[in-house]
Amino acid sequence: MRDNDGRKLDHQTLEAMRLRAVDAVESGVHPEDVAASLGMGRGTVYGWLAKYREGGRDALKARPVPGRPPKLSGEQMRRLYTLIAGADPRQLEFGFALWTRDMVRTLIRREFRISLSAVSVGRLLRTLGLSPQRPLWRAWQADPDAVARWREQEFPAIRKQAKTEGATIYFKLIADTDGPVYLVLDGHPTHRSKLVTEFVASTKGRLRLFVLPAYSPQLNPDEWVWKNVKHDRVGRTSATGPDDFKVECSRFY
Repeated sequence: MRDNDGRKLDHQTLEAMRLRAVDAVESGVHPEDVAASLGMGRGTVYGWLAKYREGGRDALKARPVPGRPPKLSGEQMRRLYTLIAGADPRQLEFGFALWTRDMVRTLIRREFRISLSAVSVGRLLRTLGLSPQRPLWRAWQADPDAVARWREQEFPAIRKQAKTEGATIYFKLIADTDGPVYLVLDGHPTHRSKLVTEFVASTKGRLRLFVLPAYSPQLNPDEWVWKNVKHDRVGRTSATGPDDFKVECSRFY
C-alpha cells in the first residue's frame, strides 16, 4: 500500500481533496495533473469526476462515520491552505521566507490551537497538494525541438533585450526592483488567466511575461535550487530562521 493511499486519510480530508480536485479540473487543469499534485492515482481522480457529474458536489461530500473525529475540520484545512499558499511566511510574523513543517506546525497551533507532530504536518501538506515539487531531468511529454529552440534562440534573445532595456529577468514571483522586470514562468492555466493578463497590461510594460516550453522544468534554474533546498541535503534539516538556514547550508557547501 502506498504512503499516500487514500484509505489512510480521514473522511473530511478526502472530502476537501475531492472538492478541490473537481474545482481544479473545472478551472481547466488536466485531471492527471490534479492527481499528481495531490499524490493520488489518476483513476481515483477520474472516479471523483464521474461521481461529480452524476450527483454534483453533494456526491463528493463525506458521510458521517463513527470514530475519533479528525483534528482539523474541512474549513480549517481550507483556511490553512489559503494561509500557506497565499502568503509569504514573513507576512505571518515568521522570520524565514521558506515554509517548513515546523513553521506550519506553529501556524496550526497559533490559528487553531491544535498540536500536530511534524510527520502529521507533512502528511497534511501532501493531502493539500502542497508537497514540494521535484524537477524532472526531462519529462517524457516535453518537445525536444521546443526546448532546443528556447535554449538556442528564444532565451538568448530575451536576455539580450533585457540587457538593452536594463530589465531584470525572473523565473519566479516578482518582489522589488527599480527597473523593468522580465518574468519567465511555466504554462500553468493561472499564468494565462484573464486576471494575470490584465495585471500585466496595467504595468504598462514594466512587467513582461515569457513562457517556458511545456513540460520543461529543467530549463528553470530556480527549480534546481528548490530541489536542492527541499529534497537534497539541506532539505533534510530543520531550519528555524535565516541565520539557522545559513548555518545548515554552510555545512554542505
